Amino acid sequence: MEKDTLELGDADAPEMLALATLSEPGLSLARTHDVGAFIGVRIDGRLAATAGERMRMPGYIEVSESVPTIQDRGEEPFLHAWKTNLPAISLYKKLGFRLRTEVNVAVLERSHPASE
Repeated sequence: MEKDTLELGDADAPEMLALATLSEPGLSLARTHDVGAFIGVRIDGRLAATAGERMRMPGYIEVSESVPTIQDRGEEPFLHAWKTNLPAISLYKKLGFRLRTEVNVAVLERSHPASE
């Protein structure tokens, strides 16, 4: 089994979205990789895992990357999960994270004139 770790970009976006759709880690869209740096692991040429930076607020950045890298920049790492994703929440707590708040999420899309 051949494993490769690499930086991900536009060319990897379809596979990244397919993997996120399959694993349901939370909100992932076709251009999610544009909000921050992402790395991936390929096993025998297929994308098997991704990690990267997603949501940002002043002084905070969502972890999909390594915690020390974020902390070295003076930012506070955080994670998110759908409240029904109990396995992820349990894992995050085991890693030392705690529930800070619950938020409501709305996904907005630009309407296309042809579909109106």
